[in-house]
Amino acid sequence: MNINKTLIFATVALGFLCTTSNAQQYRFVAQDNSVATKVCVLMGSNEKSKVRRLIEFGGLNKYQVANSYRCNNLSMAKFAAKYNAVDTLNYINRFSHFTNKATPSVTIQDLALNRTNETDTPVVVYVASVR
Repeated sequence: MNINKTLIFATVALGFLCTTSNAQQYRFVAQDNSVATKVCVLMGSNEKSKVRRLIEFGGLNKYQVANSYRCNNLSMAKFAAKYNAVDTLNYINRFSHFTNKATPSVTIQDLALNRTNETDTPVVVYVASVR
């Protein structure tokens, strides 16, 4: 029984490492110094604990942030989903109205495909917010 649990854990861990190593990296650059833009940068960077602290100690309402703030003309949840920020997506999606929620989708990629045009250099995303 212990061997089966160990084998399952090892398989899941290996699968996780393989999928995260192929993920595109992003670097978010704020266009202004507003609190809304700071939240957007943290959302895209997948900094869940920092997002929670900023909302809590910044006197912000998490429902208002999820539904009224916009990052590059997207709702917070859709912005996080676009840049694969899973932790912040799961956090903010709970407070999002149906129209602002990011719905899960499945894509199939050929991992054996030779990707000569991709590098390890992160893509720079300039972030502006609308509140």
